[in-house]
Amino acid sequence: MNVEYTGRHFEVTPAIRKDVESGLVKIRKILGNKFETKVVLAVEKHRHKAEITISPRNGPLVGLAQAGHNAGLWPVASEQTGTLLVVLAVAIKTREPLRIPVRAAGLPVLAGASGMAATLAYFYATHFSMLAIAAVLVSLYPGVTVLLARTLLHERFTPAQRAGLGLCALAIAAIALN
Repeated sequence: MNVEYTGRHFEVTPAIRKDVESGLVKIRKILGNKFETKVVLAVEKHRHKAEITISPRNGPLVGLAQAGHNAGLWPVASEQTGTLLVVLAVAIKTREPLRIPVRAAGLPVLAGASGMAATLAYFYATHFSMLAIAAVLVSLYPGVTVLLARTLLHERFTPAQRAGLGLCALAIAAIALN
């Protein structure tokens, strides 16, 4: 396995090389040893960027990551504020009343609070744990949708949904055991 490193306004230290190559060990188990890897690490205008391109025989795989320097929760706050402004603009444009009975407000409040909690959990998972594990777990969200449809709406599982949920369970078990 050949790994080519490029640093743009960034020094690629031996410790970084070791981290990258230890991560490639898992990919090597799946793809074998016959692929080339290019890693580009850059700092541009207070943003840290990483790009990895793996070239196996059946086509390239590209991974990108970007983080603002000390961005913290400001991107999350701006995203939530932007969403609120769009909802308010649509409500004003359609002239639909925003008043709902107090008894009916429970589910929307629960949905909003759980959405905010999920966004914060994702933020902390991507910033303070392994991004690869967080990305895999987040990609399993359709399984939660299927389970909610079964639980709340009493829908029946199709064979494809059963297979998907089984694969989700296997993926979570594999991550937990790794």
